Amino acid sequence: MLSQRVPNVAGVMAVENSSFGYINQAKLAVQGSLGAIGDYERRVTETSRVDPFYELYVRTWRDKARYIGPEKLGQDGPVALMRLPMVIEEVMEAWDAAKDQPQFKCEYVVSTNIEPSLEEGARVTAGRLGLDERGTEALVQQYLGYGRELRGPGVKPVPPVLFCVTKDSRDHSADSYRSLVMPMFARMEPTPKTALMHFQAGVHSYWTPETDLPLGVAPGVAKTWHDAITGGYFLAGNGQGA
Repeated sequence: MLSQRVPNVAGVMAVENSSFGYINQAKLAVQGSLGAIGDYERRVTETSRVDPFYELYVRTWRDKARYIGPEKLGQDGPVALMRLPMVIEEVMEAWDAAKDQPQFKCEYVVSTNIEPSLEEGARVTAGRLGLDERGTEALVQQYLGYGRELRGPGVKPVPPVLFCVTKDSRDHSADSYRSLVMPMFARMEPTPKTALMHFQAGVHSYWTPETDLPLGVAPGVAKTWHDAITGGYFLAGNGQGA
């Protein structure tokens, strides 16, 4: 969202990051709230979020569990259930280590494009500001725009984007990027330059240690970013729609 709104942003490079809200909304409709791992069958449950605009999401140990479970499936296969007590201990250890960090989020209204909540938030804000009908509608359109790229004459184009996803990410499967996310970027006008780096190891918290990878895939991520910057990936006129 900020890539167009901040003048000197030359591009976006991130690992396991959320895209524009309406694209995440479409991805959620395909893979559901449980996510997806490897070639295992997807179980699509809820296909959209309905968070109120005023809601603050407070994390608990369950947020660790909803990632560690699928990650263990990707790393160990179904046999991971045979050591469920140990997995539970790992969940609680991970949660205990995370307690000294802020454990709340209020992003989903924007990051999954919950338009009714965005509109309600805009109208409540307009009422507090004492805006007239014209000002209120302008604020509503501004809020609704947070879930999409900016469009129209004189608007800064979406700059180059480098997507990075890990092998065992529950939220960001490489298949969803190839079949849905990147084609949706390709339909933008003008079409931004995009590329996908799919690491063959790692989980959503990409610095998580693995066998022979004491820092997870974080060093590989850092090298990818370094090479993209120094190699000119984000320079103007260096290709579009890759």
